[in-house]
Amino acid sequence: MGRMFHRKKQERVTPAPPDREHRRTPSGWHQEDWESYDHVADAYARVSARRSAPAAADLVSIAGVEAGHRVLDVGTGTGVAAGEALGAGATVVGIDPAPKMLAHARAAHPEAAYVIGEALDLPFRPWSFDRVIGNFVVLHFTRYETALFDMARVLREGGVMALSSWAAGEDAFGAVWRATAESLIGKELFRDAARRGAPWREHFSDPARFEQTLKDAGLKRIRTEQRSYRFDLTIESYLEGMETRSAARALHRVMGDAIWERFRAQVREEFGRRFRDPIGDTRDVWFGVGMKP
Repeated sequence: MGRMFHRKKQERVTPAPPDREHRRTPSGWHQEDWESYDHVADAYARVSARRSAPAAADLVSIAGVEAGHRVLDVGTGTGVAAGEALGAGATVVGIDPAPKMLAHARAAHPEAAYVIGEALDLPFRPWSFDRVIGNFVVLHFTRYETALFDMARVLREGGVMALSSWAAGEDAFGAVWRATAESLIGKELFRDAARRGAPWREHFSDPARFEQTLKDAGLKRIRTEQRSYRFDLTIESYLEGMETRSAARALHRVMGDAIWERFRAQVREEFGRRFRDPIGDTRDVWFGVGMKP
């Protein structure tokens, strides 16, 4: 069997507030420019948000959100999970460090309240919420132990925390994306960018580790479950969605603008050559849930 990719000579590079919204800059928190979702907020709202919606609906259901519950959505982004919780009749507060993402959340779900901030220093009193949820956010935390401890702190006794994270594995589309990037910067720099973008993806793709982490946060009655989701979308929509991910933004930083634009052109050429448009992308998701005793 021939090699899947025709690799060119590698070129190594050197890593290069409105109403009802309150700004909070947590002590000791520093976010590099590439990490902010503000740069990709419009594209994320247009392409990526709808792909996270089915998992968000399941997350809210797994958390047992009901009418009258007070829910905190950590890393709310464009408010996808917040909207699902509102639909269940809950009172919702969404928190996120990216103001432009929150602008989309406010436009889509104005009934919720929104706070600029992040999980390492939540600006809420203990026992403030019946449910705390986080949709694809835990894998991005710099210090997940500290973040989960604070999320548990604001949860009332008997309250439930529910989180989602991508499962392990790479499909044919991801393999082409990765191999094209590696052909330009090499495997080591690509792996470094992936780790920077989602430092705990591997950790939370392991259900045993996921459960132990929730246990270490002081939760009980812990369980995990995996679900699969299929999306039919154009190649351009898929690639635009990939570019909104934190790992892709870290990759852009490593490559620099010139090589990043070469990469974007080459990966589109590869996709056009290998796959029929539109494509069917299937993603597996792990959910973890626990109760505060």
